[in-house]
Amino acid sequence: MKHQNLAALIPLLAVEPLGLNLRDVAQTAQKLGYGGLAVGIGHPEINAKSFGHTARRHFKQILGAHGLVLGALRVGVGKSGAFDPATSQKLLDDALTACDLAHQLQTPLVSVYIGEPADDQNISGDVAEIVRLLAVRADRTGVVVALSCGQSQWLLKLISSIDAPCLAANLDSARVVAAGGSPPQAAELLAGRMALWTCADAIRTGSTVQITPLGSGRAAGQEVVRILKNQDYTGPIVVDVRDLPHPVQAAEHSRNQLQQWIFA
Repeated sequence: MKHQNLAALIPLLAVEPLGLNLRDVAQTAQKLGYGGLAVGIGHPEINAKSFGHTARRHFKQILGAHGLVLGALRVGVGKSGAFDPATSQKLLDDALTACDLAHQLQTPLVSVYIGEPADDQNISGDVAEIVRLLAVRADRTGVVVALSCGQSQWLLKLISSIDAPCLAANLDSARVVAAGGSPPQAAELLAGRMALWTCADAIRTGSTVQITPLGSGRAAGQEVVRILKNQDYTGPIVVDVRDLPHPVQAAEHSRNQLQQWIFA
């Protein structure tokens, strides 16, 4: 078996749960030992009309001063995502915008939460068309789009049906648990197709899902790390502390927990 040292990979901190401006979150990420940020396309500073060439250059200078990279831009409009006409167009528009911005910021990865399919067996033509349009823009801008949803088999079927080199999977552990799945099984299933692991934890009881501190839920993060080592996984890891109280402390705990798993 191959065992890659994941310590060489960049742990990214998802910005939105911290509720901080970009300068403050950069300082926090550096202090906590992260190597970069993953920023939502809807972040107030990123989404502002004033985020033009000068502001983008200033943002990159802030990151450089703290020894950080912008590892990914994140897109999502909720569970309906591409499956509801009321949200599908916004998802596509935001994702296309993220590809363009990622190109301008020299960011290699755009993470898109596609939503949750009601039918986890079939892929509708409307959803496939959205992903095809996104693949065209990703190819044109030279970025990789990592798609996520809780249904890993459906996600693999979607990516395989489009078969574009610029499309990959994002294993979002908390969403897999919320959908009743196993993140380690998802990691095995998506082997070779993953460009991103979103590291979060959760417990599902009946139809209720509770986000928990990393290592205390059902996401089996240590097992996922073991599987990724065996796969020679080379993508980044995004730590997402969404819906947890005291997000800065949660981000510190998550970083420490992830390090323990990596060096185990």
